[in-house]
Amino acid sequence: MPRANRTCGHRTGKENCPFKATHGNRCEEHAREYEEKRGGKVSRGYDKEYDAARRRAAVVVAGGQAVCWRCQEKISPGEEWHLGHRDDGSIGGPEHARTCNLRAAGLKAAGKNWSPRRRR
Repeated sequence: MPRANRTCGHRTGKENCPFKATHGNRCEEHAREYEEKRGGKVSRGYDKEYDAARRRAAVVVAGGQAVCWRCQEKISPGEEWHLGHRDDGSIGGPEHARTCNLRAAGLKAAGKNWSPRRRR
């Protein structure tokens, strides 16, 4: 089912931007501003070292030998995974995409600490 037209989620004071959201939840102008503020790939920690570590980890995950560095549970071949970063910016290792990597990022942004959750 297609999504309903939404307005840009960028807020200026108490008002939302009135333009249509065309890039996720932002209009074209605010999406561009967000990406400029966010910085480039290398400034966010995705450099040649990261790319090489991701290639090495992909072989381990595909072979069924990967263990998530956050929760210490197995990552099955074909399962969605990310190569995670530690809080200091160093490469952590392969981790479950949603339950570990993205959850940890959301909790960090909210000022909370990550702790393992039982997987179903």
